[in-house]
Amino acid sequence: MKHSLIVCLLAFLPVAVMAQEKHDSLVVDDTCNIAQHQALIGQPAAVAEGLSLEQPLRVHAENAPVTMDYLLNRINFVTDETGAVFRIYCG
Repeated sequence: MKHSLIVCLLAFLPVAVMAQEKHDSLVVDDTCNIAQHQALIGQPAAVAEGLSLEQPLRVHAENAPVTMDYLLNRINFVTDETGAVFRIYCG
C-alpha cells in the first residue's frame, strides 16, 4: 500500500514541474515600460489615446477584437464599459 502511494506520487511529479514552468512563463517582463503609465488607471481612454510615445500603443475596450500579433514594445490600454482605463499590458 505504501509502495503504491509513493509510486503514484512520483508519477505526478513531472506534471507538477510542467505546471510550475507554465506559470513561470506567464510572468511578463515590463518590456514596454507600463510602470510609468500606471497613473492612467481610472482615466478616460482619451488620455491614453492622446499620449505621444515613440513606441506603438493601442487602446481598446475589454472583449473588443484585436489583432493577435505580439509586439514586445507595444503598450495596450484596456478600457471598461465606462471608457476608463482599467488594465495596461505589453504585447
